Amino acid sequence: MVQVRYLLEGISNHTLMLMSFLGCPKKKSSFKYCEKWDKDPDFHYTTQSSLKLIGYRHKMSQLMQMLKNLRWPLKKLNRDCFADIHRHQEIFKAELEHTQRLLHDNPYDKSLIEQEQECRVHYVGILHSSLTLIK
Repeated sequence: MVQVRYLLEGISNHTLMLMSFLGCPKKKSSFKYCEKWDKDPDFHYTTQSSLKLIGYRHKMSQLMQMLKNLRWPLKKLNRDCFADIHRHQEIFKAELEHTQRLLHDNPYDKSLIEQEQECRVHYVGILHSSLTLIK
């Protein structure tokens, strides 16, 4: 039996799901998808190669095998490319707050308005990515 829990969307327009496989002799496993992985050039090759290894008849067995095959390659991708995402989040947050303080002192400065918008976009993107990391 599969238990699916829908997580809050946050800033994203995607619905996040946490899937737990119940009644299996193994420990419960869960899977969270990180949208940031899709930006990596090796992501599609990794997922496609994992899909080719599936040979079970039942759809649920196929899904479980696919997630099992993806677990370690995606953990490696996450560790190699996105492990310092929380540090980046802190940097972008500090930059955004600094720009907002400057903008507060000079609210009609067009360059500061543009800079604040760019900082906000970067911060929201990294914040969104940090909220969807694999468990």
